[in-house]
Amino acid sequence: MDYLLRLFENFRQYRLVIEVRHKSFAHDSFFELLTWEGVTLANIDLPQLSEAMPAARVVTTPELGYLRFHGRNSRAWFAADATREVRYDYDYSEEELERLLDTVRDLQKPQGKLYVIFNNHYRGSQVKNAFEFIQKITGEPVQVMPQLLKTYPELKAIVPPAEAREPLPKPGETPLFTDL
Repeated sequence: MDYLLRLFENFRQYRLVIEVRHKSFAHDSFFELLTWEGVTLANIDLPQLSEAMPAARVVTTPELGYLRFHGRNSRAWFAADATREVRYDYDYSEEELERLLDTVRDLQKPQGKLYVIFNNHYRGSQVKNAFEFIQKITGEPVQVMPQLLKTYPELKAIVPPAEAREPLPKPGETPLFTDL
């Protein structure tokens, strides 16, 4: 705890988010400390095994909420020989995304920001799940990169009709992002 308090002090000029993964941190006293220190808790979704931090819906700073979805690949999460690619190889189902949307609604604060990060990154599944999540949040079709549609053809259900889609610019033409 002393180490954490020194970190908080040394980085106080920055907006801090802490992600803890051990269940020993799942106590009101720890959440109260984060609130006192102005540090945002990263609410995480990961396999609920062994000593893992339980899924929480905790807001420690009203100006910022943070959700990080690692996937639920429980068979490989703590395997000694599991690589990062195997550990994070997870594609959230539609039902799981619906439940995660409930978590977003619980944590959303009108006066602050809520960051939602998908970190189940094997084969682009984090991007796939992020597009599906955006579509669930907005209720609107989402434009998806053609290569991702080839890899995940089920995404065709959430994209606009082909005739309504604007073609992506060719390399070297109009940039996708300007003045970021």
